[in-house]
Amino acid sequence: MAHTKEKIHHLPIIGPLLSRLEQDVAQAGIQEAMRKIASRTRTKIHVRHDQDDTVTILQKHPVVLVANHPFEAETIALLAALPSREDIFVITNASFINISRNLNKYLIPVYIRHHYKEGTMRLLSGRFLDYVHTSEKLLPDQEHMRNIESIRLASEKVQKGGMIVMYPDRRGVGQQWFPGIGHLMQNIGVKKGVYYIKAHIKGVSGADYLRLFPGIRRFLPPIYVRFSSPKRLVDIVDSKDDAKKITTYLHHDYLQWVQ
Repeated sequence: MAHTKEKIHHLPIIGPLLSRLEQDVAQAGIQEAMRKIASRTRTKIHVRHDQDDTVTILQKHPVVLVANHPFEAETIALLAALPSREDIFVITNASFINISRNLNKYLIPVYIRHHYKEGTMRLLSGRFLDYVHTSEKLLPDQEHMRNIESIRLASEKVQKGGMIVMYPDRRGVGQQWFPGIGHLMQNIGVKKGVYYIKAHIKGVSGADYLRLFPGIRRFLPPIYVRFSSPKRLVDIVDSKDDAKKITTYLHHDYLQWVQ
């Protein structure tokens, strides 16, 4: 682990960025650290709320927030756009764990390697991350058990009043969401006061890494983050339904909202 960590932290541009990120997260938390990345890269983020009270709910109430995740920069933009709170946690690909020790406390890992069939093309960013940062390799059954524990932990965070940010899509247009969102809703149950909010990010692309280069980034577009009206979880999900049914319903609801 030490060797691979050394490799990623010694990469040009990325290494210094991660070192700065480590400091910023320690000093001000994950959201302010993301705002600083946006500021340093001169990335403009435009935020829109479908309803006026969405900001208050995002800041002070227990929330499950789902968002699209086509590339990488949307995570930075989304966290930067959210009102600050200490009890925010992000469900993320387990490959990102231990890239930053200070970041770890905000992350809940999910293991999705077993979803990639042998020979399936992975995103270039995923293959690059595998090369520069070694993450734990598990058998499918082991991944499944870890994911059950992660969903339990995420449910616990929400039940205690926190916010969970998750990206249930499979990075493919029209593809069904990962079922973890359904299992999470089942675990949370009909606890009153929990809200469900959707977010959609536009303006990101595979070229977002160019935002790191001063002479080029001015040609890249702003990033737009839209938040839906909040809905009480108890009003939209029946915890007696199976996880697949809940997932299908929420996916369809998200697609309708985006349109």
